[in-house]
Amino acid sequence: MLHRKSQPDLIPAMFLSTAIAMIFTQLAGYGAVLIDGIITSRVLGSQAYSGVSLLGPFNGIVLLFSGAVSVSAQVVSSQAIGRGDRDTANSAFTVALIIDALFALVLVMLCILWPDGLLNICGVSQASHPSIYPHMLGYLRGYMPGIPFIMLIQVIGPIIVMDSGKALFTSSAFVLFVGDIAGDLLNAFVFHGGTFGMGIATSAAYLLQALVLLPHFLRKNSYFRTSL
Repeated sequence: MLHRKSQPDLIPAMFLSTAIAMIFTQLAGYGAVLIDGIITSRVLGSQAYSGVSLLGPFNGIVLLFSGAVSVSAQVVSSQAIGRGDRDTANSAFTVALIIDALFALVLVMLCILWPDGLLNICGVSQASHPSIYPHMLGYLRGYMPGIPFIMLIQVIGPIIVMDSGKALFTSSAFVLFVGDIAGDLLNAFVFHGGTFGMGIATSAAYLLQALVLLPHFLRKNSYFRTSL
């Protein structure tokens, strides 16, 4: 349960705690990406590695949208908590989840209906890079199911940290790291799914992280609840 402090003391403490947990998670994510690259390059070849790497701008768009929603929810919620206004904090949390879900739906639909356009945004077309394009498209299709979970984690992660769940969030980052590497190895040496399998491994790892985090909101002493 959140500790009672004055608002001037509470908000900096929340953001410091959140920042530490998020930095650790980002490092775990970067470590997983690094291992992804090594496995993809050594097993699938340089063309496949280029295809996965060049999807970076689209991944940045996913994180940009969810990050903006997350920061907004943190600011409004922390101010409301400082005033002792739990209803407003939960309302901000709920609105953030709804907006995040809408963004995720739009991005998934773009992946399904307009993949060529998304790859063009990343600087790759079938005509200009015929050897890289199939690898990039395969990874996009595998990465697509994970978009809702990636965006969800960006929103609920800091909220869980604010709700005395820093240890849980840190543990979930470790689950993401190990799950992604295990999925990559299984894809490379067992299933031979190419870059599509690499994308699926990433999606599965974020799903595992989300499954670790979501039970937090079922706890009786959880401060945050969805609210109408």
